[in-house]
Amino acid sequence: MKKIRYIKVRNFKVFGDEIIIEFDSTTVLIGPNNAGKTTLIQALTMWQLGIRAFFDTKTELDKNNIRKQKGKLDISTGIGINRQDIEQVPNTDTRQLFHKGRIRTGRDNEKIQISVGLNYNNEIKECTIDFKYFKSEVIYCYLGENLTKDLSLLETAANLQINLLYPMSGLEREETVLQEGNIRKQIGRGITAGLLRNICYNLYQNSPADWKELVMWMEKLFYIKLENPIRSTYDDLKLEYNYIDKNIATEKSLDILQAGRGQLQMLLILAFVLWRKNSIVLIDEPDAHLEVLRQSQVMEVIKNLVEKNGNQIIIATHSEVIMNETDNLTFLLNGKRIDLDENRKKVLKSSLKEFGIEHYYKAELTKFVLYLEGTTDKLNLKTIADKIKHPVAQHFTDKIFVYYTQSPDVQNDEFEMQVGYYTTHKKHFQALAPIVNNLRGMAIFDNDNNNRQDEDANDGLKIRFWKQYELENYFITPQSLMRFIENYFTISNGDAFAPIQVNKFKELLENTFLLAIFDNNQVLLDLYKRSSVEEQKALYKGSSKSKKISELAEILFRKFHTVHNDMILRKGEFHKIIDFCLQEEIDIEVTNILDELHSVISIAPK
Repeated sequence: MKKIRYIKVRNFKVFGDEIIIEFDSTTVLIGPNNAGKTTLIQALTMWQLGIRAFFDTKTELDKNNIRKQKGKLDISTGIGINRQDIEQVPNTDTRQLFHKGRIRTGRDNEKIQISVGLNYNNEIKECTIDFKYFKSEVIYCYLGENLTKDLSLLETAANLQINLLYPMSGLEREETVLQEGNIRKQIGRGITAGLLRNICYNLYQNSPADWKELVMWMEKLFYIKLENPIRSTYDDLKLEYNYIDKNIATEKSLDILQAGRGQLQMLLILAFVLWRKNSIVLIDEPDAHLEVLRQSQVMEVIKNLVEKNGNQIIIATHSEVIMNETDNLTFLLNGKRIDLDENRKKVLKSSLKEFGIEHYYKAELTKFVLYLEGTTDKLNLKTIADKIKHPVAQHFTDKIFVYYTQSPDVQNDEFEMQVGYYTTHKKHFQALAPIVNNLRGMAIFDNDNNNRQDEDANDGLKIRFWKQYELENYFITPQSLMRFIENYFTISNGDAFAPIQVNKFKELLENTFLLAIFDNNQVLLDLYKRSSVEEQKALYKGSSKSKKISELAEILFRKFHTVHNDMILRKGEFHKIIDFCLQEEIDIEVTNILDELHSVISIAPK
């Protein structure tokens, strides 16, 4: 039964602008960490806390046991709530409940506003509570107009059973029998570890048929037989189990303390849902401690119980398995709801099997993805942009979303491969673009001497290839290498030794690096050496275009290391050579790519 149809939240924790979430009988909230999943279900508990504060303070039963209004009840009347009473939303200062801790705008107090669409007399009535900061220990709440005009509506909202169930954090060694009201109060504080036996005992005592159903589900799921809870003369509770399989069953039943975390988590959820029938149950991470198969079974069982017992369930989870088991899926990113039609749900469910949810989070934040082959490409592009003072340089920060298509070391990057890194740029972009509105992307790749052609896809992805073999071809030249070496030896060895080392490097440069550029043609090399600087640059550019310059440069530095025991540069450090290029030597092809990259990033909506 859909007791509540939607919630609107504004200025509460991660939610700044108003967010609206619609609810079904079973609703699943997914998203990365800090996306707003837990905050949303906490907002529901905050809403009811304010409702009950008003109801308890401003109404009373008369001598005929009829609920009557007591005192003034209008939108200007506020009720103070102590920070310590907000048990399901932990905080050390009520200011922390406000978005970015902002409690004032100019002279006006900022307010948290939470509205719930309540199913009331076959209509949907919007019930609003506003919260305003008073001091670190106290927050004031105010009723919305609908609730001040209809006492019966206020009573219905106040009596709505909303229970927030946090994951099983472990089990206490002992439990003393608690009354039902005390159990609910402890649940309200987010405590689960010390209540499992009490919930089971309460179910066994007050609803034997539901207890039998719980026993049946545990047999089906975990092949264990729950014993009936026992209350000792000292009011301690005992809950034991044994295995169905006689080959592993123990002579004496095991205390529930011996069960695995996954079994305890499932037992807690099932017992709670059976115990709190016709209520709204908010479940945070029901997949905690559960293997993949059990995660799928969780949803099947929960949907079965919801349909039969009149519950409404709202689940916050990271589990792709649980996500695949529900039709009503809400995707949260950075405190915003991402609208999902049926096609986008299908794309998301399929893509999340391959790409971690953090990819969507980064894309939603930046609205842009830069595709490069490896980390050295980013460093080289940034260094060139800095060198020529190109405006795109400001975007090369940690905030830019760069997706690398090639792993530098498959063995060391196994984890990244598991969560969707190092696959093709098109596959990655096509997984994100249907979900993240207005996403833009640009891929910049080496040509690898394959005459690859640029592409402009209709989905917002531009693909560009360097006209030369690779990016390094544009800045690793004999001139930039010699300037780098002259500077290196002047600084490291002093003036006395610098000329000798520089001449040795120059000789090796000509006899290995340049000779390879000219395909071991000594005649071409001699012509190069006799030419002017401008002629040398033209000869070099024409002959090097089809060569993998980074590889030849690496060979050069390794040979210098072998002969002179000085490893000056490795491939990952070639960006240092860029500082020794003259600004006018930066090829127009590189500038054009940076121009286009800046244009694509700039038009991506923020």
